[in-house]
Amino acid sequence: DYALFSLLPAFGLSMLESRYPAYFSSDIRNLSKFMSALSLLISLDCGIMHLARASGTAVGAVFTTTDVEQWGPYGADACFVQCDREYPGAAAHQLMDAIALAAPAAA
Repeated sequence: DYALFSLLPAFGLSMLESRYPAYFSSDIRNLSKFMSALSLLISLDCGIMHLARASGTAVGAVFTTTDVEQWGPYGADACFVQCDREYPGAAAHQLMDAIALAAPAAA
């Protein structure tokens, strides 16, 4: 079972056409508290991704131009893929495959 949420950007409008429940906070502590309750955050390479890792949240991240070796998320609960920005669907599939491979085997 899972639930999807959209973290809203600073301008407060959904980038996903309001298809999912959304959360917004300009308070970094509230945002960190919200993210620490998530099982997984899927994100592009951004500050929110790093805040989620610092909050103890597992992360799946897509990198396009940034050096993933230098700026990638850290720890066992971090999955990332380096992708060509022209093929977002392929990037999503690559990330889902990486997350599935990293998940512990079901007992």
